[in-house]
Amino acid sequence: MKIYVPTNPRGAESLAPSIVVPESDFHPRRLWGNPDEDLLFKPKYLVTFTVGISQKENINRAVKKFSDNFAILLFHYDGRVSEWDEFEWSKRAIHISVRRQAKWWYAKRFLHPDIVASYEYIFIWDEDLGVEHFNAEEDTEERPGWCTDPHLPTYAAFVEIMAPVFSRDAWRCVWHMIQNDLVHGWGLDFALRKCVEPAHEKIGVVDSQWIMWFLLSRTM
Repeated sequence: MKIYVPTNPRGAESLAPSIVVPESDFHPRRLWGNPDEDLLFKPKYLVTFTVGISQKENINRAVKKFSDNFAILLFHYDGRVSEWDEFEWSKRAIHISVRRQAKWWYAKRFLHPDIVASYEYIFIWDEDLGVEHFNAEEDTEERPGWCTDPHLPTYAAFVEIMAPVFSRDAWRCVWHMIQNDLVHGWGLDFALRKCVEPAHEKIGVVDSQWIMWFLLSRTM
């Protein structure tokens, strides 16, 4: 009997639906043992940083702002990975090393929506951010916007995205928008609204959880 299930993912139409696994994740697995015992706790969110060794201390401060609810993924643009082992959290983090690339290059290749589908929110952050006044748990809470003056418009004209946070559904759309040859992503900020219409209701600036941009130089 030949199997053909058109509702299966493309390329898997000849498989029985019961054996199709369309999604994956970044959860590490043991080499031996009962797979059901591998994941006693699953992080709800994913935070990624594109990093070089010169920003090691700044990233260490940033990571400490994220609880165990967050999986940590570092994209290394300088190829220096082992030096991060001095931090205990780094031994549990996921490390991907490809030299001389920028964050949207990594995001397009390693953050496919089917890979990050288990995370409710995906943080795609730069390395040169000050997080003294940031609380990661509060940042993921959904609550109505509030303004001291109800006559002011509830939107911002433009905010550069050095620390964007995407919901799982929004990221599925954004990932398809990112061109394969995109490097710095200039102008992407203006296009994101296409993925969350009406944008003025679904894109927010979380000014109660503000961060600083240090504008640090990097060496690749």
